[in-house]
Amino acid sequence: MGLTDADFASTPFRRYAAAQLDQINAKHSELSARYRADLGAGFDLTVLAYQTRFSRDWFKLDRVNAAGSLVNSGKSGTGISAILDDPLTNANAFEVLEGNLGFVSADGALLIKHNNRDYVAKGLQAIIGWQGEFAGVSHNFETSVRYHQDEQDRFQWWDRYKVDNGTLVLTGSDTPGTESNRIDQARALAFYAQDQIKAGKWTFVPGLRFERVVLRRDEFGKNDPTRSGVNLAEKDNYISAFVPGLGVIYQANANWSLFGGVHRGFSPPGPGKTNTDAETARNWELGTRYANGALRLEATGFFNAFDNMIGTVTASTSGVGNIGDQFDAGKVDVMGLELSGEAELSDFTGTDFEMPVRFAYTYTRAEFQNSFASNFEPWGNVQAGDLVPYIPTHQFSGSLGVQTTRFGSELAVSIIGDVRTQAGQGNIPSNNLVAGRTILDASLWMQATASIKLSLSARNLTDKVYAAARRPAGLRPGLPRTFLFAVTFSY
Repeated sequence: MGLTDADFASTPFRRYAAAQLDQINAKHSELSARYRADLGAGFDLTVLAYQTRFSRDWFKLDRVNAAGSLVNSGKSGTGISAILDDPLTNANAFEVLEGNLGFVSADGALLIKHNNRDYVAKGLQAIIGWQGEFAGVSHNFETSVRYHQDEQDRFQWWDRYKVDNGTLVLTGSDTPGTESNRIDQARALAFYAQDQIKAGKWTFVPGLRFERVVLRRDEFGKNDPTRSGVNLAEKDNYISAFVPGLGVIYQANANWSLFGGVHRGFSPPGPGKTNTDAETARNWELGTRYANGALRLEATGFFNAFDNMIGTVTASTSGVGNIGDQFDAGKVDVMGLELSGEAELSDFTGTDFEMPVRFAYTYTRAEFQNSFASNFEPWGNVQAGDLVPYIPTHQFSGSLGVQTTRFGSELAVSIIGDVRTQAGQGNIPSNNLVAGRTILDASLWMQATASIKLSLSARNLTDKVYAAARRPAGLRPGLPRTFLFAVTFSY
């Protein structure tokens, strides 16, 4: 949970009493097996099997009902984002949120949700590769087939609390599964083929992918926590996509190269979204690279034309509707420029120690191409030409180091421009603004022995106070000055 604008300005690291129990508990496991065989004549086979399991209960404040609520009475009250955006209109709910000494709320005034979910992802992939020459042209070809399936089991409920002199007191627990009770599944069969073709100064990388995705949602409903199936609602959806692409590189000389590419992008809708189209885009890039010893420079221009952009309600975006709901935005154009470089300054200064320097800059402009009204909170009422929220126009990072065989140091800077949190154009209103920031980091290291390395780093060296985000609920501060010490053993 974040803060109101006024509280962030005065005490940016404050935490409201209502958030004192917020926590996440998770378990994670991964299994994978890989087999590789050289088949001869330039052919090889790789087979990969994998499985990932993740379970978590993200226990956090969801809503405030200043009048109080009863066990198993369902959803009521006001969302946290709405309260913090307008604490005057929601004064009673904000008083509960603050939970100051001397204040006692009604029973069940705080609805704290068990965002309880289990995730499973598993699959099997086989890749056949071939390297060789055909008709005097070099090839590095691979083709693959993959079967993948994943599942999300959502089984959520509320605990209801009151605030008593700054302390939360449990007044009742709902029946597990009465807030959300469903299983989402996806099964996908994908084929792809790609060839890296080298002919003289030219390199061509054509590729294509075909994917068939079967989506299913089993909605058991909030009144069937035992999952007997009496109220089971089944939703199925099927998506097929053909995704081609082409990359080209021209090596002009030993130092300069030009590159470009055009690719189709695709992202399926989530399970249960029979009225939501897949997200598709056409992506172009054109750039150049220069390399001469330790000096490397690169410039890339890009243009992405979304035929349909999808917005998804998540715990971090908030908004009207339930987490997982998706909304279509139609056409969106994204264009920009990326510049990057690195060099070894000692090559020019002649010093006995190394001085590596690096930088990267990105300019991005993302515009909606059509007007529409959306219940997806970051979009709202959109006019053609509005900028897509949460995409900074300017981003820069750079670093300068000094190092010998035993000692080293680095100073790094990160600059992010202003970000709008609501679609719009022109000047950004203060209540939709996350102001830009410049953050300095520093690090020192020493090779104490051949096998032991000591390092000390400082994040946010100047201890700058800045807002990192305004969603999902209120302004949130970024990392304060933090020191990290590490001992690395190698053998």
